[in-house]
Amino acid sequence: MSPARVVLVLLLSSALARAGDGDAKTQPGGGGYAEIRVVDAVTGRGVPLVELETVNGLVFVTDNAGRVAFHEPGLMNREVFFTVRSHGYEAKKDGFGFAGARVTPKAGAISEITVTRRNVAERLCRLTGEGLYRDSVLLGHKPPLADPLNPGKVGGQDSVQTVEYKGKVLWLWGDTQRMDYPLGLFRTAGATTPLFDPKDAKTDPANGIAFDYFVDAKTGFTRAMMPLAERPEGVVWIFSLAVVPDDDGRDALVAHYSRRKGLEAELEQGIARYDDAKEIFVPARELPLKEAWRRPTGHPIPFEEAGKKWVLFGSPNPNVRVPATLKAVLDPEQYEAFTCLKSGGDAKTAEVETGPDGAPVWRWQKALPPLDSKGERELVKAGKINPQHARFCPADAGRPADRVVLHSGSVRWNEFRKRWVLVAGQIGGTSHLGEVWYAEADHPTGPFERAVKVATHERQTFYNVCHHAFLDRDGGRTIHFEGTYTNDFSGNPAKTPRYNYNQVLYRLDLDDAALRPVRTAAVAPPLELIRPSKDNTHFVGATSGKRFVVWGVNYDHDGAGRLLEDYWEKEWDTVVEDFREIKELGANVVRVHLQLGKFMDAADRPNGANLARLTKLVRLAEETGLYLDVTGLGCYHKKDVPTWYDKLSEADRWDVQERFWRAVAKACKDSPAIFCYDLMNEPVLAGDAKDNEWLAAPLGDKHFVQRITRDLDGRTREGVAKQWVKKLTAAVRAEDDRHMITVGVIPWAHVFKGAKPLFYAPGVGDPLDFVSVHFYPKKGDVAGSLEALKVYEIGKPLVVEEIFPLGCSIEEAGEFIDGSRAFCDGWVSFYWGKTIAENEKAGDLKGALVAKWLGYFKTHAAEMTAPPKK
Repeated sequence: MSPARVVLVLLLSSALARAGDGDAKTQPGGGGYAEIRVVDAVTGRGVPLVELETVNGLVFVTDNAGRVAFHEPGLMNREVFFTVRSHGYEAKKDGFGFAGARVTPKAGAISEITVTRRNVAERLCRLTGEGLYRDSVLLGHKPPLADPLNPGKVGGQDSVQTVEYKGKVLWLWGDTQRMDYPLGLFRTAGATTPLFDPKDAKTDPANGIAFDYFVDAKTGFTRAMMPLAERPEGVVWIFSLAVVPDDDGRDALVAHYSRRKGLEAELEQGIARYDDAKEIFVPARELPLKEAWRRPTGHPIPFEEAGKKWVLFGSPNPNVRVPATLKAVLDPEQYEAFTCLKSGGDAKTAEVETGPDGAPVWRWQKALPPLDSKGERELVKAGKINPQHARFCPADAGRPADRVVLHSGSVRWNEFRKRWVLVAGQIGGTSHLGEVWYAEADHPTGPFERAVKVATHERQTFYNVCHHAFLDRDGGRTIHFEGTYTNDFSGNPAKTPRYNYNQVLYRLDLDDAALRPVRTAAVAPPLELIRPSKDNTHFVGATSGKRFVVWGVNYDHDGAGRLLEDYWEKEWDTVVEDFREIKELGANVVRVHLQLGKFMDAADRPNGANLARLTKLVRLAEETGLYLDVTGLGCYHKKDVPTWYDKLSEADRWDVQERFWRAVAKACKDSPAIFCYDLMNEPVLAGDAKDNEWLAAPLGDKHFVQRITRDLDGRTREGVAKQWVKKLTAAVRAEDDRHMITVGVIPWAHVFKGAKPLFYAPGVGDPLDFVSVHFYPKKGDVAGSLEALKVYEIGKPLVVEEIFPLGCSIEEAGEFIDGSRAFCDGWVSFYWGKTIAENEKAGDLKGALVAKWLGYFKTHAAEMTAPPKK
């Protein structure tokens, strides 16, 4: 055997050894079948809708319990590799990148394959169709449903509508497939279930729902809920079930109905009412075919405002309302639409009504049609609505510059969140109609500012999503939603056996950390440029003239000591979440530290990829409502400092720094989110003797202090500092003449009595817009620390760019801040990627200190950002 073939065999053997072998167990019985069960790596629960494919193309799909009953005569009692595919779940890859597992199918034995959930939402089960627990039955297991195989003789069902009515839950579906002929029921199927008790484990929908179908007595197949026998042409769909009082105060169940030839041509539409005696819907009022919105739509919400009861309609966003009475529901003249348009028309011709701040003015009215997510998105694209003012078109929490165009879904009040929660599909996402998003708002009409994707379906459709509030559990913390799973509209010809054209149920934990970005105001009001005041004593908004006080944090590293550039590409969601948390703390400025080695590939070549990530960070700051203190030229990790940079002469090194700042300023110049550019963190000069190193001694594992020269070579310290400041400020100003420039310095006056601020000395710091100094108050000497800080009060705004109770108590640090308010214009603390709660949970002294300090920071935010008392 050749050496090359030996190496190949060894690699193959190693890869196969790393493939996820299924764990073999004993199965209670199963008529010669081998059991393969796919389980969630965290919960141990069986995962439905997982495809297992052999090398020769045999495909098996797990049932509701995550089981496959396997009996292939040629593949028993031997190792078989299965590729594992599942929407939102992943199997571990082997050394060659194959995601799957090897199992040895044996009659009566159980093999387990573990998958990891990537979706935020957890897939629970298929609710409708044939063979819900088919494999479990074949394997001899007792399923949790009384009819685990074919309730209602249903093959497939489309798009659910539900309502709680007269002590039961009524369920309706659109077109319904039957198993005995290709043409099924096209006039709406129905079923009932008892009401769900959130405290009763027996009514937990996790294993399925036992529907009591309305069936034809002769065939046992589900029957029509709106027969319209006298009008046999076309299908009949029922939408938007709502219960309202009639003139006598009795509950009336109403809905919109549509009789049509198919997806396009409508033959008849109107309002239907449920006949309790006949258990069918009958027309109550026919509407003109041209009536597009004065009728029920979507999943209704009963809502009371200003003492008046309404029913809100919309899909998914409530944008139509009618008084909550039967008489009003039947009267098109009583319907009102929600819009911000002055007149009708498309995005090019429509005129948006705006207020003094430029934000759209939304109102209820009767003349114009409602505005929905798609229409609002067109107005945003046309430049007529600022993205930050969008109401129905939320920002993607992971990519705030992107907007999510919602398709169908529901809005429900949630007791756990004490807010209105939206669960909806998306049109035109990573799949055409297969993505599901979650958002929150304080009002059912929004604004829904930011959304998190909670479920994905690769090259499959999952449409007409609905969150059933009556299934909420754990005080609303756990919610459930379903949708129609199908290959229709996906462009994928492959149908998933049994699952295709059926309802699939998910549950979502609203306390999941992944949903944290939607819990705060997602899109802040537009930021204005911050400048020094005319008398150069404080900061003001360039447009408003209002005083601005800095209350910020250094975002210099995370809890593991990683710098921002170490994780902002692969863990962007972490950055987004951190910015949300920083905003929640009450901060208005984030100081970020850019490492020279990450932004300069060579002496004359900036790193384009990281400049692009910087602009992405700037956009995130804009969306979050945070300003950035962009500190550059960092060399915090010695290993990241390029060798070529270390070898440069002082002049060549300064030239590289100049190119760095030109590139950074060019990338940032157009954003109002830039508070300032800090030329370097704590620059120092050489002493009287020549230094060998550019970097000063590290603190921990980081070099925060950096020399701008290693040899004065007969020059004065003031002369060198002046030349350096002039060169780098000129570099910034060549690209950006709007944003402020500063240098964050070591407080030598705090170390040596009588020391003067070199970089802010007359003639040296003239190009700098304000003073930045790093101050850590001394224990037992708050007065002395304040006296040292006053040295830096030189007739420009003054910011303490670093502060933390490092050598003093939190109380003393607070006393220092209070004492400096008379002459200081901002304070910047630290945030290391953990919230107050997460630091408290750490259970150590560091966590306790940071948690208490962040608590102080948050508690005093409103007070400190108010104009100082001078």
